Amino acid sequence: QLVWYPDNSRVSLGDYLVLRDTWKAKGFIQSLEIPTQGKLFLEIVARTPADRPIVCAAVLLGASHQTRVALGGFGSVPILALDGPGPVGADLAARSAYARAGDVWASAEYRSQTAAVLVRSILEKELGGK
Repeated sequence: QLVWYPDNSRVSLGDYLVLRDTWKAKGFIQSLEIPTQGKLFLEIVARTPADRPIVCAAVLLGASHQTRVALGGFGSVPILALDGPGPVGADLAARSAYARAGDVWASAEYRSQTAAVLVRSILEKELGGK
């Protein structure tokens, strides 16, 4: 859920992402509520801190190593690259998910390789290379 300031109105992230071009917010995002019993990690690559990401990877590590990987920076909405029972192959799933993600800002090869590196980096930091 996205919580908007100043009126605390709420909209689901999925609804917002699909309709964000037509969304007329009365303020700015105050908070993001993620109902999970896992840990969420995000890595971003952009030209500058103020730019939109060229590639970003979000990894959710849930109970019993349940692993979800979502990628952004290409297309109109993030994509779910992996929703599996463990982290094995998460970097390959990210690479595959962005195999055709080329545009004027970055080639598909660059995005594909970068997505894999970001996911692998998160997993190595959080799971010790498992």
